[in-house]
Amino acid sequence: MMKSKPLFNWVPPPDGRMRTHRELVDHCVTVQNFFLILRDRGMGRDEVQREYADFLVDMGSTLRENGIVVLEPQWFASLLR
Repeated sequence: MMKSKPLFNWVPPPDGRMRTHRELVDHCVTVQNFFLILRDRGMGRDEVQREYADFLVDMGSTLRENGIVVLEPQWFASLLR
């Protein structure tokens, strides 16, 4: 069972625009809530990738645009790259 929670890092966003702390936190909370839903459902990487492919692409794109990197857990972070 997944007991960890996502770990984040912030990097300069590609457009150079500084985001407010509130914007960054809102995105991170969304990612964490998604992770907790997956954890509660006991879903693994492959199952998540199949069922949420489009959502993962959109979420990953939003994170990159805002300079947010998910570091841990690795299986989850790899879905968002």
